[in-house]
Amino acid sequence: MIISVRELEEFFFCPRMFYLHVVKGIEVPKGFWCDIGRLEQERVREKIKSMFKNVEEEVYIESKELCLCGKIDFVVDEVVPLEVKFSRSVKPWWRYSLVAYSLLLEDTVGKPVKRALLLLTPRDKIVEIAIYEEDREVVLRAIKECIEILEKEKEVKGKEWNCRRCDFRRYCYG
Repeated sequence: MIISVRELEEFFFCPRMFYLHVVKGIEVPKGFWCDIGRLEQERVREKIKSMFKNVEEEVYIESKELCLCGKIDFVVDEVVPLEVKFSRSVKPWWRYSLVAYSLLLEDTVGKPVKRALLLLTPRDKIVEIAIYEEDREVVLRAIKECIEILEKEKEVKGKEWNCRRCDFRRYCYG
């Protein structure tokens, strides 16, 4: 059983969102924010290529050992994941998705990934995220919890503080 970094990100945003999407199969149409993200990634592509020596785009990695897969927006320099997000600030769930991408890269190339980057648009501000051992442990525990939810089809509660921003809120509250 393999989960995607996107699904793991949903779990960190709200475990109930993960449950509704992955276990119950409820799809929410991709809309405004997804379209904005794609356009912003295209807009900054050349800028990123000019800022770093080595740039690979849309890098898909899968690890059976980690039970994880994902597509990284960019891998720059030697092995640094870079994600493009339309926001003025770093969201906690993005930090953990970068840690997950770092784990995937480590598993693939066999060397540690100590940092990751977020490019926050529209200001095109690059934020460096240090990858700590504690972060790795949090992500590995979350992957195990996600697998358990999937295997047992275990219903989970949501994080109420995220409800007003959630596309799944109507499924939680009718």
